[in-house]
Amino acid sequence: MIKIVRLVLPCVSVLVCGAVVDGWAANGSSARAEGSSVTANPARRGLAESRRDGGCGKYGAVAQPFAPNSIWNTPIGGGATFQSESDPQTASLRHQAGVATWIGASAIGIYQAGASDPMATWTYTSRSTNADWTLGTAVNNGSFRMRTPTALQFNTVDGWAIIVMEDGQHYLETWLGAKTGANSYHARYIAENTLTGDGIADRPGAHEGIRAAGMSLMGGLIQKRDLDALSIDHAIAMAIATTQAGPSSRPYVWPATTADGARGSYSGSIPLGALFAIPKEVDLTRIGIRTPEGMALAKAYQTYGGYVTDTAGPSTIQMGYVETGATQQQINNLHADLQAIRVRLALVTNNTAATPGGGTGVAAPAAPASSTTGGSAALSGTMAAAPVGCRDAVPSGHVGE
Repeated sequence: MIKIVRLVLPCVSVLVCGAVVDGWAANGSSARAEGSSVTANPARRGLAESRRDGGCGKYGAVAQPFAPNSIWNTPIGGGATFQSESDPQTASLRHQAGVATWIGASAIGIYQAGASDPMATWTYTSRSTNADWTLGTAVNNGSFRMRTPTALQFNTVDGWAIIVMEDGQHYLETWLGAKTGANSYHARYIAENTLTGDGIADRPGAHEGIRAAGMSLMGGLIQKRDLDALSIDHAIAMAIATTQAGPSSRPYVWPATTADGARGSYSGSIPLGALFAIPKEVDLTRIGIRTPEGMALAKAYQTYGGYVTDTAGPSTIQMGYVETGATQQQINNLHADLQAIRVRLALVTNNTAATPGGGTGVAAPAAPASSTTGGSAALSGTMAAAPVGCRDAVPSGHVGE
């Protein structure tokens, strides 16, 4: 079984073989992909719309990936229960000594294929085995041809990229992807998915994408459009330190379906798949948030929470992964507020396949900020101007700028 190991900042992945860990619940999804210009606009290619939040959002498109009932689009429920600050997983996440708070800047590029893009040859060492794979039959050492944007680049030492097919519905995600010739590419591991699926795998040991937890790389990604709109209308993908992850004997819980091949190095108590959120009674205007981007991230953690999808070495917690193209100022602003958010997060104890997000309805979003304690009072008007859930479904420009 394929496992993905994250060893060092910003997350070095090593594909290794390991045994399936039994005894954990799972929930499902599906996949597929193809590859042109870096302008991503699946909304213009005939995808059915499913609107929410006063018509501001669109499910099943790059701007709002996955189905409405996906974990990535499910708010924290009104019945959610939280650990106390002194309970072990929450205490570890908030305060563990020697673990730095970070964000995965320019981690993943999203590229949209078009009919004018060249057909390229792809080879791979191994691929996902989810049901909707369509690009050839070999599980190991396979190849296929697909339209691929010439501007495609692979980000971070993990060689990450997301290529959306011409139909705007299917996409490919890579681990250790690289350009190998004028019209050829190779990936050590590759997965196909659908934007209308749910972004998680359907059984223990399975992968829906390249995340160590078996989840799709698209899930929980902070897109540039999110930061431009100051509205992150989905759950967040997190990574924790290997010294926080564990135990190695039971290293994941639903919705995760697997864990790092290096699970033997886990020395903590937080399983992959754990859901952390800011309890709804916390007043976000009084926790020291200083920037509008930080407030957008805090609101996302309070409204949707963050799922532990990976590990990031022994001494780093990643509070999110940001799409290539975000400005340095946006990244700096997120960094300024990460610690204020981290120390307010708590484990949701009743997040299960039967009660996603804690169940029994949806928690009301936090009210717009009207004042800021520990930051600039002038900032509050900017934050309030971007209500939670109002995002432009049309991409704002070229990915990777």
